[in-house]
Amino acid sequence: MSMMEEVEQEQQKCRREIKIPVNGVELYCIISGDGPTPVLFLPGAATPTVLSFPFQLEYFGKSGSGYTVISFDPRGYGYSHEVPRTFSVAPEHHTKVDARDAYEIMKYLGYEKYLVVGWCGGGLTAMYLASLFPDAVQGMITWGSRIHYSERDLEVSESMRDIIKGLSEHPEACKKFIEIYGSENTLQTLWGRFTDSVLETYEYVKDKNGMLCSDELSQIKCPTVILHGENDHMTTLDQAKLVKDLIPGSQLVLIEEGAHIMQITTPDKFNSAVDGYLKEMMANKEK
Repeated sequence: MSMMEEVEQEQQKCRREIKIPVNGVELYCIISGDGPTPVLFLPGAATPTVLSFPFQLEYFGKSGSGYTVISFDPRGYGYSHEVPRTFSVAPEHHTKVDARDAYEIMKYLGYEKYLVVGWCGGGLTAMYLASLFPDAVQGMITWGSRIHYSERDLEVSESMRDIIKGLSEHPEACKKFIEIYGSENTLQTLWGRFTDSVLETYEYVKDKNGMLCSDELSQIKCPTVILHGENDHMTTLDQAKLVKDLIPGSQLVLIEEGAHIMQITTPDKFNSAVDGYLKEMMANKEK
């Protein structure tokens, strides 16, 4: 039995999976744990939440952890892939649409205040969520998010256009991706549309100094920690520094040996860091 399969078996003991009606659609959601502190985990582009956070659903969602973990597959992603996804830029970026869905999901579940942890595109969703609904988000942690679009970002995205080829280096994950999406073609078509959206975003923000959401970031009021993996070859340190500079009072933390998917490649180190910052945020809130 593989490590991921063992983690999935453990998760089943303390979680439930439901479809939640939100803004005219139904989205797949996982709730794991029984603690008093709700934490919303937001996945990256096209990556199902069960593959984005397998070790976090187990670590933070186990009984006695003090947390209840909520995570969902946004429109068109993962187990919500049958819901149409529009990779919009204007009038709202598609991650801002996801933020509105996230808020409604948490409200549906009865959570008025919560912490948010967002990776990659989910980090953008977290930032939009914190700016749109400041009374709901009590603290935020992000990593691997891109808020500035340059030619380098286009090159990186284009080099990864063939997602099946990229995933072939990780056969276990590739098999799970295809199983969730139903076919290689469905997954590849979605990823191709996402890749195209990076170019569309680049063109759209040219007259905004390449910045996607600088106005929204300046409005964020909650305690914020921006993590950056020192081995993240997809999202540069400059991106993390920009986020830090734009969010008032935010903190930038470098994670030694951390990759873009450090929540998967170095889960123990990642979970320990995130756990510490979440507890610190809650302690400061209670003062």
